[in-house]
Amino acid sequence: MSFDEERPYQVEKTEYSSRYKVDFLETAFGLQKTDGLEPSKYMVQQAQNHIDGKASYQEVEQNVKSYYAENQPQDSKRQEEADVSSLGIF
Repeated sequence: MSFDEERPYQVEKTEYSSRYKVDFLETAFGLQKTDGLEPSKYMVQQAQNHIDGKASYQEVEQNVKSYYAENQPQDSKRQEEADVSSLGIF
């Protein structure tokens, strides 16, 4: 039996204040900048919706993943990398 089977990973569903969400967002996007990556305008919009309480984290995650599955915007690979990586921090 592996560790994963003994203790499955569960996402904690904690709701943070808008101030914490902004801090997480700034950290996520700042870390992407160190790698020369910029988030897409779509990701910034989705993150703002989350901060404003208009969308849950799960909705933002699904929206961003669907966006890249359905669209191939110019420079999408680098922006997709930035957006998906930011989701892991945000």
